[in-house]
Amino acid sequence: MSFLNNILKAFVGDKTKKDLKSILPLVDTLKAHKDCGTTKS
Repeated sequence: MSFLNNILKAFVGDKTKKDLKSILPLVDTLKAHKDCGTTKS
């Protein structure tokens, strides 16, 4: 099964990396707001 997964990653890409790439800008924005004290607790 691992061999098949490696082949699929080569053609399609790694879903985890794609997810992180799309989420990280949002996380950075949230951290910036938290550092500025603009969030409500």
